[in-house]
Amino acid sequence: MQTALCENTRTIERRGNPRLPYRTTALIKCASVSGVGTIKDLSPGGLFLELPFFLERDASIRIEFKLRNSGRTTEVDGKIVRRTPAGVGVQFLWT
Repeated sequence: MQTALCENTRTIERRGNPRLPYRTTALIKCASVSGVGTIKDLSPGGLFLELPFFLERDASIRIEFKLRNSGRTTEVDGKIVRRTPAGVGVQFLWT
């Protein structure tokens, strides 16, 4: 777990893998809710997803999106670990 100070926000960074900007549209499935969101940033351990609707923390989620350079569709399962007014932080669940 990293504890480096983020230059922009002056807060402690707790992620093991820093996220990189990566904007793309994603299809979301979470319990009985499905819809479209926008991936804002991405890392090997998770992503931040901007959503126009509300999802509960700790909920399981499936995210489907296309990788820009390959055009290949990727599906990942995750858990919502953080909520903000703009969206949710998702930790990937690797099986």
